[in-house]
Amino acid sequence: MLGFLQKFFMPPVPAFAKAVTAAEARQLMADNPDLFLLDVRTPQEYAEKHYRGAVLIPVSELAARAGEVPKDKDVLIYCRSGNRAKAALRYFEDRQDQPIYFLDGFPDYE
Repeated sequence: MLGFLQKFFMPPVPAFAKAVTAAEARQLMADNPDLFLLDVRTPQEYAEKHYRGAVLIPVSELAARAGEVPKDKDVLIYCRSGNRAKAALRYFEDRQDQPIYFLDGFPDYE
């Protein structure tokens, strides 16, 4: 039932974005030291645990702060479950030539 509701209420993933697993995200971080890690959770969640080097821009602030995300780097967007990361993609639709990844699932923050 939850999967049905998520598909019904969440917009489809845009073609320019690529979903990655936690293992793929770790590999991206290892292979690309310039990868921009964008944490779209709340400040409280970020304070509890986050990927080293991640920049916090809560999804609720992203409309006003999307310009803080560099256009010349690959970007990995993450949250706790993947829903806010998917929602954040709409703020990057003008960057179709830029690699944008999002973590689709529960990150392990290792």
